[in-house]
Amino acid sequence: MSNLVIEYLVGFSQFYSGFFYKIFFLADIRILEAHGFKVDNSSLTGESEPQSRSNEMTHENPLETKNLAFLSTFAVEG
Repeated sequence: MSNLVIEYLVGFSQFYSGFFYKIFFLADIRILEAHGFKVDNSSLTGESEPQSRSNEMTHENPLETKNLAFLSTFAVEG
């Protein structure tokens, strides 16, 4: 996985799942820098496809903006 810079590293867990390593977020984070970063939000929203994330605030609603990743979601790319 590429470097992921976050405001406060409150906690994350990295584990091996099949052929890939996944990062499981143990807290909500604000993304300060990312390149090609995608998050699996299926545990929150039921969406089947990973959602892209960036350092840009794209919406006033925290659940809709692209610069946040949430507790219990997975970093799957980037």
